Amino acid sequence: MPHDAVHLSLPIGVCRFESFWSSLDPWLVGTRLDGIIDTGSEAHLQQVRTVSNQKGRIYAEPSKSLFVHRLAARLGAWDLAISEVLIVGGRTPSLREALPLVVWHNNYGDGYSKVSTAVQVRFSTERFGAVHSEALVEDIRVPSAEVIGVDPRTVYGANLGWRLSPSTGRGGFGASLDGTITSATFNNHTIPLLKGVSRRRYRSNNRDQAVPGFLDQWIVDRPLGYHRGSDAADLWSRLEWASPDSSWGTGLELDWLNQGDAAVWKDAELFAKRQGPLSGDVTSEGRILVDGWSRFAGGWDVRAQVGLIILSEPGADPDLGPALSAQVGWRLR
Repeated sequence: MPHDAVHLSLPIGVCRFESFWSSLDPWLVGTRLDGIIDTGSEAHLQQVRTVSNQKGRIYAEPSKSLFVHRLAARLGAWDLAISEVLIVGGRTPSLREALPLVVWHNNYGDGYSKVSTAVQVRFSTERFGAVHSEALVEDIRVPSAEVIGVDPRTVYGANLGWRLSPSTGRGGFGASLDGTITSATFNNHTIPLLKGVSRRRYRSNNRDQAVPGFLDQWIVDRPLGYHRGSDAADLWSRLEWASPDSSWGTGLELDWLNQGDAAVWKDAELFAKRQGPLSGDVTSEGRILVDGWSRFAGGWDVRAQVGLIILSEPGADPDLGPALSAQVGWRLR
């Protein structure tokens, strides 16, 4: 995912400290051309909604920033890392938040930030490949620190996978297997500018304003971290082969993807009691994808892919069975 960002990296022996700062688009929907804000829209919720730790304060400045601080270490076959992911929204970041060496910010009493902690572990062997795992926790509520009556949920995401790569320059077989789960409100938040998404706006002037349904702007929210966002339980697998000189190869991908209806672009208050994942209506998707690639002299790279997608959506007529679709694509670079 592209970011306008500052990235610093500092090696410290077997360790490495990294700091990342990105200014995200704080644009919120819901403001009309005459300046009136629609009730219940994102712009309205940012101006009126608070959470318990805000103590009635409102943060509605047009500002949203992402900070990541990561400390990693390589110990033989092990790679270990711990990260802080900090989103500051509705308020211009202070120097304390922007400084790369100030980590695990104690902002819970202010309510203008969302702090997450991620732990990553990877164990590598030359013969059997690498096993990797990551767990990220956004919110852990304990009775002594929260308002009485608040639902004690934990917001989380986790991944466990295995990867075997062919030797570089010698071709051979490779394989990977990944399982990922995210809770119902992972990357979501009741305050719009604290949602864990990178908002992208796409504009077009190739439309006549007199045409019914005129649109000149499209909004795409790309979740930070896991690209399928919240309320998901997915299994990804891939088998690939490369020629001995690595000039061409082919791959087979088999995926089983499941996602509930607690989408990250919806109001998190609608899912406040869900533990997740898959606690509401679930859409299931099976994918069979076959691809091939070839490299030519001069740096030309041709890739092609064909696939079959089997989709099962809530509310679909069971007599019709799952929806089927096929896709074909190629790329030359």
